[in-house]
Amino acid sequence: MKVIGVEVINLLGNHDVSYLTVKPRRYSLQSADGFLSVGRKLLKLNLQIAFQLDDYLISHAGYTQDFDLEDWHFETITENLIDNLDDLEDHVGKARGGKYFLGSPLWADFDHELSCLPNPKYQKQIVGHTPQTKITTVHKGESELVGIDTFTIIPIKRKPFFKEIGSGEILLYDNGTLIPIQVDWQSDEVFNKLNEIFEKNS
Repeated sequence: MKVIGVEVINLLGNHDVSYLTVKPRRYSLQSADGFLSVGRKLLKLNLQIAFQLDDYLISHAGYTQDFDLEDWHFETITENLIDNLDDLEDHVGKARGGKYFLGSPLWADFDHELSCLPNPKYQKQIVGHTPQTKITTVHKGESELVGIDTFTIIPIKRKPFFKEIGSGEILLYDNGTLIPIQVDWQSDEVFNKLNEIFEKNS
């Protein structure tokens, strides 16, 4: 995208953060070499916690009433900021099996946390993290919450060795208007390739 002149803003997600804080999790790579290599590569992506797009605050999982935006959330995460990630990484809400009432902007569950108790300071939010069958907009009081995680693949033990959730559609933002765009990804070629990958790992 950068080569063709498109600005790319990479946002940190819950599955990325352990590589930066160097705390392996059940969902991270378990090989030390691979784990450290991913961490180094992630630092080169100029990740940040949030991005402001006109009226919309964009983050991986969203800002519930438990979390306020901090200035450093808009900054590129460097080694100097890694210690700041601890609270965001560990603050997992009950909907995701954690001990807190609501999750952080890396962990908030769209359906059970963000949609119920969004932070009223940020009335328009666009988030991923929680699988949706299609781009989903929820209005809660004055808040407009848009869930865009429309492409999730889950491994299963029998053929086909994966299950997909979501239409795969993407969201286009054009001068204040949000436009869902259908993506034609469901072809035999794609399904066969996915099946090969998951069969090798089963």
